[in-house]
Amino acid sequence: MKSIFLENEASKSEQFCSNDKLNALLSELKELLFPVQMTIDCPSQPQWPVGCIIGNPRSGSTLLLQFMASIGVFSYPTNVLTRFAYAPYIGALIQKMLFDPEYDFHGDFADIQSQINFASDLGKSKGALATNEFQHFFRNYMPNFDIEWLNDDALKKVDCKALAKGLVSIEKVFNQPFVTKANLLQYNMEYFAREISSLFYLYIKRVPIFMMQSILNSREKYYGTRSTWWSVKPKEYDQLKDMDLYHQIAGQVYFTEIAIEKGLQYVSDRNQLTIEYEFLCEDPKAVYRRIVEKYAVLGCDLDPEYNGPKLFVYDKKIRLPQEELDSLQSAYDDFASGKITFN
Repeated sequence: MKSIFLENEASKSEQFCSNDKLNALLSELKELLFPVQMTIDCPSQPQWPVGCIIGNPRSGSTLLLQFMASIGVFSYPTNVLTRFAYAPYIGALIQKMLFDPEYDFHGDFADIQSQINFASDLGKSKGALATNEFQHFFRNYMPNFDIEWLNDDALKKVDCKALAKGLVSIEKVFNQPFVTKANLLQYNMEYFAREISSLFYLYIKRVPIFMMQSILNSREKYYGTRSTWWSVKPKEYDQLKDMDLYHQIAGQVYFTEIAIEKGLQYVSDRNQLTIEYEFLCEDPKAVYRRIVEKYAVLGCDLDPEYNGPKLFVYDKKIRLPQEELDSLQSAYDDFASGKITFN
């Protein structure tokens, strides 16, 4: 399938460009290890709920993943594990061997120890055990590279059985419920809810104007220009891409919200939780309490003891001229009011 991100690879800002040497090495390792991954003896479905964080770009999904990873009761995708996204069972074993103190009691690898952190740059975190978006894992089993809506023909090409077993293989090594960003699934939740029953969706929401402001700035940071589409592509992408900048971004946010909320109607209430970004920042302990309650309903008892951050300072700073903020809000209102509709 056509990918806007691969097409625009050459125009990325230097800090976001891919490493050709690393890509070649990973391709060689994938050729060697992916067949091994497919032979791992695993149950067909995860034992525990798989936490799938979904939402708009710049909604706080990275913070939510970092928060859940920091508590210590979840396994999560690290920068180490993502190097083995094509063979996550092997990657998880290697990570455990190198970074778990129980397997390094002589301190042979003390010089490479790492911790979770709450820093990121457009979703990218630094550090071996820092969180990773893990999109390459999902791409192993899906026909698309971009985060986008899939039609019926594309969905037939998704290998849900192998995807589920990949998740199981990570769970098998760490012996904890796994949580990850899962934006590649968010436009087709009805389908994936049927195919993989253990998925638990954590939908993080944020005030639209702050997401839109951040998406506009992210375009400039990622590509050095405002004119190139950045991040997720809702079903309405083909109509939106030909509109002006403000309607592109507003439509991206609005239609992603609509798609997720419509998709969640096909997911059991037991398997979903909506989290307001502002509430996460103000009272992370209360958010964790809600997560514990939800997981308990699904038969997964998490440690109720909370030793995480007391709060996160969230940014309400206005970084655009007022006229641009007004243009974004007006464009969003055009869609929300029904002034602009698509067939």
